[in-house]
Amino acid sequence: MSKIYLVGLGVKAGIQITLEAIQAIKRADKVYTIHSSDEFKQDIKKKYNDHLIDCASFFEGEKERADVFRKIAKTIIKEATENENIKIAFAVMGNPLFLVSACEYLIAAEEDYGISLEVISGVSTFDTVLSDLKIDVGYGASMYDATLFLSNNVVPVTNIPLLLFQIATTNNTILNKGDIPTSILQPLIEKLIVHYGAAHEVVFVTSSIHIFMTPKKIKIKLKDVLDSKEISLFDRPTLYVPPLKELYKVEGNYRITSLD
Repeated sequence: MSKIYLVGLGVKAGIQITLEAIQAIKRADKVYTIHSSDEFKQDIKKKYNDHLIDCASFFEGEKERADVFRKIAKTIIKEATENENIKIAFAVMGNPLFLVSACEYLIAAEEDYGISLEVISGVSTFDTVLSDLKIDVGYGASMYDATLFLSNNVVPVTNIPLLLFQIATTNNTILNKGDIPTSILQPLIEKLIVHYGAAHEVVFVTSSIHIFMTPKKIKIKLKDVLDSKEISLFDRPTLYVPPLKELYKVEGNYRITSLD
C-alpha cells in the first residue's frame, strides 16, 4: 500500500521543522511542497531529499484557490495509486491540519483510494499567534476562519477570546496577487462592532516567518480599522478580539505584589 505523509514544516522557515518531519521527508520517494521561501525549499532539497516538487507551478493559470488545492491533491492521489508502495510527503507551512485545504482533500480521499495517510504535526499560526500575544487560551476561546464566521452567522461569545484567521481572504475565493484593501473587512468589522462596540480594541497579529523578522502587532479600535494605513492584509495577519469581560480571570490573580 502506498503511503502519504502530511508534513508540517512550522511557521518559521528552517528553524521549526521537527526531527519527525525530517525523518518523513527523508523516507519519502517524492516530496511535494507548498512554501513561500525558495531558500528553504532549496535547503530541503539539498539536506533531506532531492526529489522535491515545488507546487508553486500549480497556481499558474488558476483563479480560484480551491481549484489549485484540488489539483495538488489529485496529482498526489494519482501518484500514490499508480505506484505501488510509493512513499509521498506533502510538506506545508505550519501544521497540515490547520487551514490547509489540500490536506483536507487528501484526508477525505484516504479511504476512497486505499491510501495509508499519516499526519506529522508542525508549529502552526495558531501557536505563534498565542506566543506573540503572550496569552493562554486554555481556559476558553473561540476561533474561526473569517469567511465562515460571517457566512455561517456565528454569534461570538464575547466573554472569551476570539481569534479570526485568514482575514485577508474574507469573502474572497480568488487568488490574491498584490495589495489587499482593508475595505474587504467592512462586513466583518460591522459585525464585530454590533457585538463588541465601536471603541473595542482589537489586535492584528502577523507572526514572523524567519528569524530576522519581528512579529507585528497593531492594536486598534474597531471603528478605526477600515481607515488604517498601518494594517497590511498582504502580510496575512490574524485578528485577535479580546473579550469584553474575561470569565476565567480574577483581576490581580496573577500579579506578584511583593517579593518579600
